[in-house]
Amino acid sequence: MKTSLTPKQAESNRDNAAVNLAARHLCDRPGRHIVVKVIATGLPVWQIESQTEPGKGDTITTERDGWPADTCDCPDHLWRHTRCKHLRAVSLLQGETPAPAPSLADERARRDARSEELEQASKSARKAARREWREEV
Repeated sequence: MKTSLTPKQAESNRDNAAVNLAARHLCDRPGRHIVVKVIATGLPVWQIESQTEPGKGDTITTERDGWPADTCDCPDHLWRHTRCKHLRAVSLLQGETPAPAPSLADERARRDARSEELEQASKSARKAARREWREEV
């Protein structure tokens, strides 16, 4: 059984996870899932709440905010030396990076879900019409 991802799949997963983090933050601002604080040096530091371990989070700094480098203390960034989902989410929120285009699979899944939704609504409408018709007869 193959368990590893290709580099392209891993990048796509990080992009999707970043979009989800940013969307979660924007949809539930009172939840404070992503917080930016200005520290004593006058530079902002981002905190992103862990989705799996409540009370924990990752700390992010970006060059755009004046830091010497983009950093995150998550294992993905520290061990793989790649732009993790947290750095990507902050970039999205800063408006630095446009949101990635949905993949073909995402579009198909969205279309299939919408088709299922419409089919269920149609069934409900037909059932209601039959009930009404029976009541009239």
